[in-house]
Amino acid sequence: MDEPSVNPYGVSDSSRFEPETDKSARPQYKLYSVGSIVLAGFLGTFAGAGATMAINYMRLNRFSAAWITMIVAVVATALVLTLAFVLPESVPSSAYLLPQLLVIYFVAEGLQAKLIKEHGKQLGRKASAWGAAGIGLLACVCVLSTVFVVVWFLPHPLDSPVIYLNDNDEIYYSGDATAADARRLGAILTDYGFLGHQGVTVLLSKDEAFTVAIVFNEGAWDDSDTVDSVQSIGETIADEGFGRPLFVEMVNELIEVQRTLTIEESSGDDSLDY
Repeated sequence: MDEPSVNPYGVSDSSRFEPETDKSARPQYKLYSVGSIVLAGFLGTFAGAGATMAINYMRLNRFSAAWITMIVAVVATALVLTLAFVLPESVPSSAYLLPQLLVIYFVAEGLQAKLIKEHGKQLGRKASAWGAAGIGLLACVCVLSTVFVVVWFLPHPLDSPVIYLNDNDEIYYSGDATAADARRLGAILTDYGFLGHQGVTVLLSKDEAFTVAIVFNEGAWDDSDTVDSVQSIGETIADEGFGRPLFVEMVNELIEVQRTLTIEESSGDDSLDY
């Protein structure tokens, strides 16, 4: 039986219906996907996500959008860090992370998802998620370095002179308070039994009257027994030569005043200020 002849100049059936693609028209750059942008944000906060989105814009020759994205990302990162300093330590880290990731996802989806999809239709390739992770880690290093520099150079209440009473307790003094005042206060608190145990930080200052600030663990200022004990300590300090009025402040580890006890001129008029 004769075999069917094949036209050597014809087009084979297998390739007849294949769409022609011009590979020379394929974009030579790669774009990060929305998932990669979120990954960079997970590792490097808004700064990491913003940098990744800015790179996408730059590869699309949208330089104005890239700069705006970076500025907004830096401002957003600064706001998150400010909240982290201001809000209590009891706020879990997830309260900062999850909202950030949601915002990053919806912003990236709204601003760049269509651009990335169109890039894919043109046979453009996606940038590696490892690259996005590297951007996120680099952004994290930059953010932490900035925080370190800011904390290092900002004035801090504990930059004042200090008296160490033992291996655990310390008394800082400032204003018109002297080292002799700090030692005298340390002796009073030791005799009272308040110092010499687990380690206490006390800040003594003087303007028109003495103020004694004591660092407590979170929530101690809401415990009535602790407040009564501090009130008694304040009365003892006042009666031992520090005079009245005397202000006793219950502060947290950031030296933020949570409660103030005022030892008035008369012991019968001692009061609590909030």
